[in-house]
This record gives sequence, C-alpha cells and structure tokens, in this order.
Amino acid sequence: MAHVQRSAAVFAAVLMLAGCSAGKTSGAPGMQPTVETVAAVASTSSTVALQASITEPSNADGAPSSVTPTPTPQQNSINGWVATFSNGVEFLSWTITGNAVAGTFSEAFLQPADTTATTDSESFSGTISGTSVALTFARSSRTTFSGQLSGSTLNLSVPQTDGTIQVQTFHPGTTTDYNAGVQVVQQAAASQQAEAASQQTEAASIAAEQASSSSAATQLANTQSGIDHAAQSLQRAMNSATDATSSLDALLSPLSNDLTKQTSDLKTVKADASKVASEAKTAGPDDPDVCTDAYTGQSDAYTVQDDGYTVTDDLSSYSSARDSLTADLAQVNTATTDLVNAQAALPAYLSASAPSDAAVTSVLSAGDTALAKDDKVASAAKAAAAAVANDALDTAATALKNAGC
Repeated sequence: MAHVQRSAAVFAAVLMLAGCSAGKTSGAPGMQPTVETVAAVASTSSTVALQASITEPSNADGAPSSVTPTPTPQQNSINGWVATFSNGVEFLSWTITGNAVAGTFSEAFLQPADTTATTDSESFSGTISGTSVALTFARSSRTTFSGQLSGSTLNLSVPQTDGTIQVQTFHPGTTTDYNAGVQVVQQAAASQQAEAASQQTEAASIAAEQASSSSAATQLANTQSGIDHAAQSLQRAMNSATDATSSLDALLSPLSNDLTKQTSDLKTVKADASKVASEAKTAGPDDPDVCTDAYTGQSDAYTVQDDGYTVTDDLSSYSSARDSLTADLAQVNTATTDLVNAQAALPAYLSASAPSDAAVTSVLSAGDTALAKDDKVASAAKAAAAAVANDALDTAATALKNAGC
C-alpha cells in the first residue's frame, strides 16, 4: 500500500459521481493532506478490527479528514467499503470464509504535481476473531491494521510515522462508486495536464519577451564577462603547466645517485666473484668456505637488483608527473581555443586577464622541451639500471657455478 500526498482536486466531483454524501473538514491553508490509500469491502455485521499502514489526510490539528459515501442502512447488505478524498478514491473488498478473510485493495489518486493518475491494487489475507480482524497485505512493508465496525461505519486506526494514531472512516459503497471516483481522478489528471501545458506555454512566452527586451548593454556585459572568464581559465592552465614543467627535472635528480650506488654495488659483486674464482682453483669440490663466498656474492647481486628497483620507483614518479604535464599542456591548447572563440564575439574587447600570444607559446615550448629532454634521461636510466642488475645476477650465478655449490 503506497504512501501518497493528496491534493484538493477531485472532492466535490467524486461525491456527485459516487452518489455519496459526507462532510470534510478543511485543512489549514498550505497543508497537503497525506493518505495511504485503503478502501474496504465487508459482508459481516460484526465490529471489525483492522491494522493497516495508512496515512490519511488530516487537518491542522492532526484529526483525520476523509469523505465517504452515504452508509447503507443494513450491515448484512454491505458488499464494499469506499473512502473518497480530495484527490483520490480507495476500495477494499474481501471474502470471509469461517474465520479467514481474503480480498483485494484498489486505489486511484492524483499527486499535486502529477499530470497522470496513479492506480494500484494489492491482495491481502487475514483472520477474524470476534470483533477483531487482522489483515496482512501482500506487498506492503507495514502490514498490521486495526479498527472498529460500528453500524455502517468502518473506522480504521492508522499508526503514523511520529508514533501517533489517526482514525480513517469508511462507509458502504460499491464497485460502481469506486469506478466513478476513478473516472473523476482521471478527469482531474487531464485537467492538471492541460493546466501544466498552459503554464509551460505562458512561461515560454514570458521568457521570449524577456529575451527580446534584454538591453544591448546587458548583452555587451555578458559577452565581456565570457571573454574575461576564458582569459582567466587560460592563465590558470598556463600557471599549472609552468609548475609541472619545473617539477619534472626535480623528479629525475635522484636517478644519478641511485645509478651510482647500483654501479658501486656491482663492483662488490665482481670482487666477490673474483675471490670465489681464485679460491676454487685450490679448494676441493663443495668447499664450505668457497660456497660461503659464492652465496655472499649472490646476496650482493640481489642488493644490486634492489638498487634497480629504486631506479624503477624514481621513474614511476617521473611517469606520473609527465602525464600531468602532458594534460596541462593540452589544457593550455584547449583554453587558448576557448578564448579565441569567445573573443570572436567581440573582437574590439581585450580582457585585462588575457595573456599574450608570446607568453602562451613560451609555456607550450618549455613544456615540450622538458618532456623531450627528460624522456631521454629517464629512458637511459631505465636501460642502465636493468643492464647493471642483469650483470650482477649473471656474475653471481657464474661464481656459484665455479664454486660447484
């Protein structure tokens, strides 16, 4: 069962079409009553208790406000319960077999901002014990309903989200009454749709009039503002590209020290291998001392390899900075095009924020030069680090082979 915001649109017409007579207390100005739509059908003369998740329209003091058809004189002739509201109609029918009850809930309503009616139906089941009825709705998240049937009036107690209880009143009605109410809701939807279309047409007309009456001074100011904005965007892009160019060289400065250390560690591996080769000439196979020196050389080779990983980390940082600079230079080109396009609307206007063509060219040239130079440095460092690491590993492997370990 849906929670809906009801609007005052169909109340009088529903009453006439449904052949019902009932009064409705008006809510405070500006309030939008809410209803979780439920209508009931019953064929019992006992008082009925229902629990339901229903939020009915209310007045400013919180009292329920619903309008329903005129009660049928005899309870045992009631074959349906209908509740009508200012913007909708509800219908709940059931069949009672012993203590079991089952039926279908139907509703149609129109939200204040909608231009089409919303309709829904949902099955339910439950039990009747004395004057109490418990109903469980198939799809609703809140399924417990309670109420009382007094004469030809069905009063449902509805829990509210704030913890209070409101009572919603239903009176006898028929499928014909419900269908008449649905028709009125649909007519109201068509009326709101026509009204919305009329409002849109009027709004478009007003907008056109306002646009046509816009002064030349306002148009000029808007054009100048657009040029200023484009010039400022270009200057920001140039500043970012300049900063990125300056930082690119700094990211490559650790490479020299890292490669120097790696080369020094390679010399240690070479010394280890030379020692093993000398010892292996006089020692027997699998001599422990020779093998120890060979494994020391292997460990030193791994150190050289780790030095290469340090170089790789340096190059990774450089690669990220390179991507940022490339993006910044592309943004400078884009911002330049944007400024040219904006300036075309008013060639005589020169923004105070606009950089010179020479300044733009200088930034782009500096960035491209830095990329070309630093890419060569990075590529050479990567190759050198890999070569040194491979040399160290190969040297250590040869030493182990010579030691016979």
